Amino acid sequence: MVTVFADIPNANGTVTGCIAKTQHTSGNGNGNGNNVVDRKGTLRAIDVAAGETCLADEQLLTFNVQGPKGDKGDPGEPGANAVTYWATVNADGSIFASNTTIEPSGTEHNGPGNYQVNFGFDKDFSNCVAVAQTTTLNVPPGGVPILPFATSVGRPSQYQFSVSMWSIQAAAFADHEVTITVHC
Repeated sequence: MVTVFADIPNANGTVTGCIAKTQHTSGNGNGNGNNVVDRKGTLRAIDVAAGETCLADEQLLTFNVQGPKGDKGDPGEPGANAVTYWATVNADGSIFASNTTIEPSGTEHNGPGNYQVNFGFDKDFSNCVAVAQTTTLNVPPGGVPILPFATSVGRPSQYQFSVSMWSIQAAAFADHEVTITVHC
């Protein structure tokens, strides 16, 4: 067995190959003469950078060559409108307001600064993205407004999102009102 290593495609993405134009005669290895092998149309890749070339009965082919620019295609069908759901959770874990169904279990307050919002189970949020933010800014005298909390959003299931609130000043998880927005 022979193992061959080659750069195919080459560094610029081009694949070079050789296509057989005719039949090929070769020894059969058992001393009984020559065999005629029909190789016409057979394509093999070569590594030009390694010095490989086509045989005399092969024609060189190069793929991935930049051709002329084609005509602009027809416009596609309009996509579905994006849907946005949101819910504002009070510091105690209760729902302050929302624009969608929140399941009877509503939210879960799982310790300081940790909430789980249970959106309606008729919605699958698998292909959605969620953002959580507080509504309070901390503005030091003469300073730039800073958000006193860092938020992170997780997804325990396809219907739920979890939010963690980290107090920058206290360097700990802390309860605070938070709005979670889900974009689908």
